[in-house]
Amino acid sequence: MALTTVKQGGIAADAVGAAAIATDAVGTDALDQDAGFTLAGLNGSSTVASEGGAVNTSIQQGLAKAWSDYNGTSNSLRDSFNISSVTDNSTGNFSYSWSNSMNNANYSFVGVGGSGRAGGNTLLVTGPTNTTYSTSSVRTTSVDTGGTPRDVADHLLQVHGDLA
Repeated sequence: MALTTVKQGGIAADAVGAAAIATDAVGTDALDQDAGFTLAGLNGSSTVASEGGAVNTSIQQGLAKAWSDYNGTSNSLRDSFNISSVTDNSTGNFSYSWSNSMNNANYSFVGVGGSGRAGGNTLLVTGPTNTTYSTSSVRTTSVDTGGTPRDVADHLLQVHGDLA
């Protein structure tokens, strides 16, 4: 079977009619050969070749498993992924609960806070402040450069690790 290359810009909308497209017309083997990546299944481990092609990396492990854009001054969640709720525990102290739990407590958490949209100082978000990581939530603290806890308008969080 001959391989066809699609040029930049794609295929014109009226170039192929619905009757000409067969079910399963393109298999993953064609995608592997042509696109340079592997599809092991939507529920399996998907990998993609590195930029230099020397190694493969797992798409699943490279994705953020949770993230949020939280307004700590009005206690409102602007946008998020895999965050079921945020609790304002005290000044500068927030707990984030996951919609889907992490597989274990060995995940990576990073956060930053500040008043960037309104103009102002960037603050450090530290955490977790609980003594152990939890598979269902994390507790954070945002402090200014002097170490004083502060509620901030932009409390941004990302979590990387394995979901349960």
